[in-house]
Amino acid sequence: MKIVYYYDEISKSCPVKSYLAQLTGQYSDKKQANKKLADIHGKIIYIAQINGRPQPPVARPIQNFSFFEIKSRKNNKILIRITYFCHQGTMILLDAFEKPDYYRTSKDKKTVSNEFKKSELYRNNFIMNPKLYEEYK
Repeated sequence: MKIVYYYDEISKSCPVKSYLAQLTGQYSDKKQANKKLADIHGKIIYIAQINGRPQPPVARPIQNFSFFEIKSRKNNKILIRITYFCHQGTMILLDAFEKPDYYRTSKDKKTVSNEFKKSELYRNNFIMNPKLYEEYK
């Protein structure tokens, strides 16, 4: 299965690609940063190899939305979520964001809900214009 990054015309960037680039800078130890990127890359490849089907605990469907998420632990308090969907034999990586392991406030929950709504918008944009992507590398 081919893998691509969704390209957002408004921000002129690929949200997942941008997130992964800035994630590297958050680690003082380059070895640790590369280990985290390798973990995420391995999960993306694994899901693509099984035709995009969400396979817990690596990936799961998002209730009330038309896409899935890949989860990776950033540290013991924060999860990285990468949303994706499959369209015509291609896995499209939509968005990436961090969420606390547990919702501490209603604001945390609302933030995640807004991220899912943004992913749904990206999904719909892609379906309307399937040329909005960059190759996954």
